[in-house]
Amino acid sequence: MQGAFSELDDDIGWNDFALRNYDPQIGRWVQQDPYQQYASPYVGMGNDPVNMIDPSGGVGIPCPGTSALSIFLEGAVYAIGNALNSVSNVMNIAGRVATVTQTGMSIVRAIDASNAVNGQLQTNAVGGLENGEIAGVQQDPPDQTLKDGHGDVQYQDYKVRIEGSKDDYEKFKTTFLKTPDKITDNLYADYTLLDRDKSGGLSAGDKIDIDIIGPYNGSVRVASVSSTENSFHATFITLDGHPEAGSITFSGRFSGNIIEFQIYNITRSAEIGGGRIPFATSVARRLQKNQWKTVMANFGDLFKKLVSSASITISKREWDDDAGQPGKWIDSTSEIATTDVRLKQKF
Repeated sequence: MQGAFSELDDDIGWNDFALRNYDPQIGRWVQQDPYQQYASPYVGMGNDPVNMIDPSGGVGIPCPGTSALSIFLEGAVYAIGNALNSVSNVMNIAGRVATVTQTGMSIVRAIDASNAVNGQLQTNAVGGLENGEIAGVQQDPPDQTLKDGHGDVQYQDYKVRIEGSKDDYEKFKTTFLKTPDKITDNLYADYTLLDRDKSGGLSAGDKIDIDIIGPYNGSVRVASVSSTENSFHATFITLDGHPEAGSITFSGRFSGNIIEFQIYNITRSAEIGGGRIPFATSVARRLQKNQWKTVMANFGDLFKKLVSSASITISKREWDDDAGQPGKWIDSTSEIATTDVRLKQKF
């Protein structure tokens, strides 16, 4: 089960996790534990890989029987630990989670703990109202454009197709434009639409709050929404605090008997947490890719059909600081993800 949370490095045989590498031949981590959970910083899953898992290489937790819950719990422990900024508190929380055996209680306690910490964070970090904030009124953070990010610019193009009728396409379009969370919610992030104009769906100016596993959540602003007879597009701009800086566009198209769903990101990594977490870029990119694969699977689940095809193309451009815009192309990779997406489907 431990290998399910990583990518295998075929050249050296290590499992590449978000925070560090694992050598399955000796059952040890290659880098030291960032949280010092065990006596040895290299020990894997407390020397109990049958009953313990460590989805990111951060904190080992008991395996409750479902990988989804495992990731959820570790995300909660990891988020709380970073919020409290104390290794001892991380260990105490991990110990409490270890005593939980029932799925329902696990989720309830994790949510309660997260909510409590979020409230404490706001009290400690803000210490009162921000400049220009009105009591009782929630103001949006500023947009995060490519200029606000750091590192290379990534162009991520996810496409998935399925055979279907015009009625099927209309069902897809209506579902996404009115209740996008029914397609975008996944193991790694939950999306909540703030329908400001009470239109009953996506409109320019609306906001979506994203509950992401790990130490930081994020929000996006709806920049534009358009719809024609056989296509629709919805573009979002990330807001300050989101782990990515840039834009995300969701599109749907119908042609012949093929329905296509596309997710197109143009982003740079954002400085989250004041740059306190050096692995933020790796974590954000990994979660981003995995979550969009799951969203592509949700698209097929909507029709209760296996997807016909799925592909991922990720290209990179240098950032030209002098011009304040993307520079030359430096890399591009493509993969056929049909099998992987089908394995994630649940219908």
